[in-house]
Amino acid sequence: MVIDFSELKKLVNTAVVDRYDHALLLHESDRAQASTGHELFGRTLFTPWQPSCENVLLDIVERLQAALQGRTVLQAVRLQETASSWAEWERPAVP
Repeated sequence: MVIDFSELKKLVNTAVVDRYDHALLLHESDRAQASTGHELFGRTLFTPWQPSCENVLLDIVERLQAALQGRTVLQAVRLQETASSWAEWERPAVP
């Protein structure tokens, strides 16, 4: 066993779900357009990168790698938007 599933679930919840669940992601250049008094903007996260699926995936990979603290090596991550739309990351092969 590489990592106990319950430990992995806690790690993903803390590093990813708690941050992104029910959040609106906007580029920091859009900060002025987000009305702070409106309920739609109550859980808004501003990022220095364009919040595309690919960039969110890279942020998730960084967060998971940091949370794992070198205890195990992250091999692959998939972020799925819809049934036919997703982004995938795989650890580069070492020659």
